[in-house]
Amino acid sequence: YIHQNNDDQKNINEIQIEENEEQNVIQNEEVKDYSEPILNQRPKYVPTFENRYIEDVERSVAAGRRKHVPTQRFIHEQAFLVEDGPESIQEAKIRRDSKNWIDACNTELEAHKSNKSWNLVPFQQGMNVLPSRWVFVLKIDPQTGKRKYKARFVVKGFKQANGIDYSEDQISSSVPTSKSLRIILTICVQLGYALFQMDAIAAFTQSKLNHTIYATQPEGFEKGENMICQLNKAVYGLKQASYLWQNDIRIYMNENGWKNCTLDENIYFRFSQLGRIMIIIFYVDDGNGTFHPKDRDEFMEFIQQFANRFKIKIIGKPKSILGMKLEYDTQNRKIKLSHDQYIMEILK
Repeated sequence: YIHQNNDDQKNINEIQIEENEEQNVIQNEEVKDYSEPILNQRPKYVPTFENRYIEDVERSVAAGRRKHVPTQRFIHEQAFLVEDGPESIQEAKIRRDSKNWIDACNTELEAHKSNKSWNLVPFQQGMNVLPSRWVFVLKIDPQTGKRKYKARFVVKGFKQANGIDYSEDQISSSVPTSKSLRIILTICVQLGYALFQMDAIAAFTQSKLNHTIYATQPEGFEKGENMICQLNKAVYGLKQASYLWQNDIRIYMNENGWKNCTLDENIYFRFSQLGRIMIIIFYVDDGNGTFHPKDRDEFMEFIQQFANRFKIKIIGKPKSILGMKLEYDTQNRKIKLSHDQYIMEILK
């Protein structure tokens, strides 16, 4: 009996020790530093694929080369799978699909030409000429499998000099929070409002620069000897590009009676002639609006005015929003958001 008691007490002690060890493991996991992701372990903060893509591009531009990344990535805001393109224009010209990449470069250059993004000027001593490069990506629509070749002319903004090429107070910009989007969708459902979507075309390059900035010509498409680009518009890669675009939007919206939301400056609202609220939220180059169906004419009249000021693509009723598939049942006032491709990418 005593022996059995001792064994029971021993078992109890072992259980207590195991419980204490489990508690210690849990406590240690709670305070573990996830500043650097651990293999096969999910960190507390997982950046969106959109941010990862942007960070990849920024690091590539900063290093002057393409950083190796997975073969396929998921672009959150457009719901596209993306494959890495050539690392340089030289590589693009020798690939089997070289014609597609050269066509993409020509499309990009034609857009800059019509936009008057720069003028060619002779190089002079003392000019701070920013290096430039091409960034290539191949977008694949996961629904249709359609492939889209994209070439972006990018300036290496990390070479800019404060007070010469940019001002320190003109480089920060913001994006709306996910809470803001959820609140707007909730308002839309509760009030039976309609949804509207538009997309800015080459958003940053629509903004005029307030500094004199020089950059090298697009590699592989140079014209003249000893000629460089004097930039007129905020080409991608410049420190102030996103700030200038956001500031242009803010000025135009405020001038036309739209007010910024106090808690999120990317949300604009205005009351219709019948006293109903109309809302537009901007996420960099994406604009999503909501309004009462009876105010459609008034809302669309403003959108046409907006399209006269900015180059945009009017999408109308959205089928997706920030990469998520969107289904809006107006009769039953229900919105369904799904993210199949995002889930599949995480599972990979």
